[in-house]
Amino acid sequence: PKVLLRDEPTANLDRENTRRVERLLSEWRQQHQCSAIWITHDPEQQQRVGNRHYQIKQGCLELFTWS
Repeated sequence: PKVLLRDEPTANLDRENTRRVERLLSEWRQQHQCSAIWITHDPEQQQRVGNRHYQIKQGCLELFTWS
């Protein structure tokens, strides 16, 4: 399977350019029909760009649910 790894691709960008990059990468992923892993520390961005959320907690990867 094809997977696109995005490690904080919008770090240090302003809001407008962050949204542009989010749209561009989302469109690219859809056109190429691949999965994506998006690493971010921004909870708002997590909700905008992801449909499944995971976190690393005490060295283990686990599904994250919004409370």
